[in-house]
Amino acid sequence: MNSTPEILLVEDDPGHLAQIRQQVESENFSVRTATDGLQGLAAVMAHPPDLIISDLSMPKMDGYGLLNAVRDGERTRDIPFVLLAPSSDQNLPQQARALGVDAVLVKPVTRDQLLHTLNHLLGSKLKAVGSQTMAGLKLQTGSLMPITEGEPEIDPHTLPMHFGQFLEGSPTTMMTIVDEDLDNADNIVAQAISKRTAAATVLFSDIRDFTSISERLRSDHVVQMLNAYFARACEPIQRQHGWVVKFLGDGLVALFESPEGQVQDHAERAIKAGLLMILAATRFRTWIAEHIPGVDLPEFSIGVGIHSGEVTICKMGGNESLDTTIIGDTVNIAARLEEKTKELGWSLVASRASFESGGARILYGQRSAVPVKGRSQEIEIVEIIGLQPKISSGDAERKFYEAVGLAVDINARSLRGKLQSTSPKAATEIEPGNLVANYRLIRKLGEGGMSLVYLAQRVADKAEVVLKMMRLKPDSIDDGDMLQRFIQEYALISQIHHPNISRIFEQGFTNTHAYIALEYFPGGDLRSLIKTRLQPDTAQAIIVQVAGALSAIHARGIVHRDLKPDNIMLRNDGSLAIADFGIAKHPAFAMTQTRHGEVFGTPYYLSPEQASGQVVDSRSDLYSLGIMFYEMLTGRKPYYGDNVQSLLYQHVHGRAPRLPQELSRYQAFLDKIMAKRPQDRYQTAEQLIDAVVLL
Repeated sequence: MNSTPEILLVEDDPGHLAQIRQQVESENFSVRTATDGLQGLAAVMAHPPDLIISDLSMPKMDGYGLLNAVRDGERTRDIPFVLLAPSSDQNLPQQARALGVDAVLVKPVTRDQLLHTLNHLLGSKLKAVGSQTMAGLKLQTGSLMPITEGEPEIDPHTLPMHFGQFLEGSPTTMMTIVDEDLDNADNIVAQAISKRTAAATVLFSDIRDFTSISERLRSDHVVQMLNAYFARACEPIQRQHGWVVKFLGDGLVALFESPEGQVQDHAERAIKAGLLMILAATRFRTWIAEHIPGVDLPEFSIGVGIHSGEVTICKMGGNESLDTTIIGDTVNIAARLEEKTKELGWSLVASRASFESGGARILYGQRSAVPVKGRSQEIEIVEIIGLQPKISSGDAERKFYEAVGLAVDINARSLRGKLQSTSPKAATEIEPGNLVANYRLIRKLGEGGMSLVYLAQRVADKAEVVLKMMRLKPDSIDDGDMLQRFIQEYALISQIHHPNISRIFEQGFTNTHAYIALEYFPGGDLRSLIKTRLQPDTAQAIIVQVAGALSAIHARGIVHRDLKPDNIMLRNDGSLAIADFGIAKHPAFAMTQTRHGEVFGTPYYLSPEQASGQVVDSRSDLYSLGIMFYEMLTGRKPYYGDNVQSLLYQHVHGRAPRLPQELSRYQAFLDKIMAKRPQDRYQTAEQLIDAVVLL
């Protein structure tokens, strides 16, 4: 059981919420968030935290209202409560403490103030967890740390939890990056209240095509996307003991050091953090598809530049506002190398100095030498493509390393595709009108990190089909797990014949692509139908058809694992068909066995066992079908959250959703199909159909 102190942060201002969350998580506390008082109260009642940080002024319920509700609860009355105030009203602390507030902090809150308060209020809790906190948080360095709960820990070595002790005070999240201008650098050093020089590694990263992305999104979506992405990008940096020292618009800079007297492994940790950031970026495409659907955006990708050397660290300002500034050639070179990712199409560019310090297990691709502004000699650079597993690594660890390498390759291909975007035709694109095997392409329907999808016409009979095409590496058809899942999808669907399962015609390979010819659904999917607010009897009819298809699937030992309205397709005759078996699972396919703790599927429709990374069976699909039934009846999803973790928590611990009074006759059915424990649900699709018929 993880005994890490858990903080609930309640703040309606997105900027303050992101800043405070980053400051708290930098000290490896577990953080949940809420954006108003009522939402915060629901989070407290569902799962009491160890400490609450709440803004004073919020919609629906202010900080005092939340405080009163917390103090009235028998389970919650002793939870430490920190109030965030907008101004330094001299009477406020006394008033707040009289009402039961443990501490008042005036915004903007400095990192030092916040962490001092947390450590003071949670002192006994921190002492109680002791060394367990370090193990539970996976803070070991010298290893490639997974970013998904349940992935393996590798090569653990313990180091001090924080490196702030090696500065004259902890670094803040405010940092100025200074170009190599000697006069300017001298001025900064002269103004600094403290400075020191250290051997360190600097990491720069930013989002590719961010201008294009932001132009196509509403401003609130841009903010939401950046907050969600940075939360994921910062995690591997923190786990590798780096400082996320400044956000630079759509990018960030991080610094890695090693304490005196210990192994100087800062370059190794920086490279591993960079690799995990790229893995997080490729996985973030799923978040974008879920939260910002229907917008034509460039594939999400990032560039990372890393260089090691001497860095001067200066602390500026007074006690109220501290600004940590780093200067030096190392900083500038790291920034320039990140820029080179745009020109080279490499995911991670490291200097030779960082690469050679990173250890023998760092995998590399191309090498080059590039000119860097301000230097007379070129810098030797290396393309980092992954990490070699240790000889003692088990299957789970090796699969994780393969996933990291695959993510780097996917990200690099996206970068190279953007480099080629000015050409008449990208290397992997096939123009409409061309032939692929026995199919003539009509138009492109879509594209993802895994495949291209075209509407095509079968030459033999002029029938329209969907041609799903997996892009291959040159001279190879082995593209890791993606190709395996692509092949598996054909193998799974082709063995099932049922009127409510999409038809698959054939699979084949060309010199550049693997392809699957699938049934074309001109009627769209169930998502578009739900928007029309279905009548209950229509929803029942749909449930029966989908459950009938599940019965045939489950009889073959297959679990779909990604049931959602987008995968229920509509034919012109009004019938439905389950499609997209890309992450379906069959016991016979050992090559894609899911390790314990790995989560697949769409967060809104995951079963509790999927959400907690447990073994799934056919009853998991029935739970997902229950969520779809609720959505068909009400027009909305049963659970919402400001992040994936919040959604997963509700699937595992939240109560089954309540239907409005006019739909109450379906409540017992819904409670059973959405039961948290699989043994409490309908055990088969046939049982579910029998129950629906009796509604």
